[in-house]
Amino acid sequence: MRKDRLLEKLNEHERLLCRLVEDYGEIASGELYKAYRSRVESPVTERAYRKYMEHLVKLGLVKAKGEGRWRKYYSRGQ
Repeated sequence: MRKDRLLEKLNEHERLLCRLVEDYGEIASGELYKAYRSRVESPVTERAYRKYMEHLVKLGLVKAKGEGRWRKYYSRGQ
């Protein structure tokens, strides 16, 4: 499925997370969550954030390396 079609199916939080990873290119999970929280009025919990990120990785919209607190996310172009 094309990227624009995938993005249409995401909720607003997932779209923002995807856009943030693209903007940063490479970002640690904790830093991404902080950046996300600073941009939304009602952020999701850390657990929901991790679930959303796993979904984005599964769809191939972002890449992930590492585990736990050392996990980093990368844009598809990285």
